[in-house]
Amino acid sequence: MKALLIALIVLKSATISTALHCENCAKKVRENISYCKGVKDLDVSLKDQKITVTFDAAKTSEQTLCAEIQKLGYKAEVIEVKEVTKDSKKKK
Repeated sequence: MKALLIALIVLKSATISTALHCENCAKKVRENISYCKGVKDLDVSLKDQKITVTFDAAKTSEQTLCAEIQKLGYKAEVIEVKEVTKDSKKKK
């Protein structure tokens, strides 16, 4: 009998505190972080100074994403991480 492997995708959402100065800073973060491996969704709030990123936990982590933001020259500190469920995704 053949064994079936089922890949379980665990999505997480991380809220990251940052210090962006202008819309060009936000654009730079959007353009670079949205292409990071495992990133599924990205919201950069200049007003709130927060980045919310939904990602595949098997492909990246909140620490890796913070490091990528820091490489761009911005402060980045994780303030919240939660697992994304189908129900929480529908509420958006």
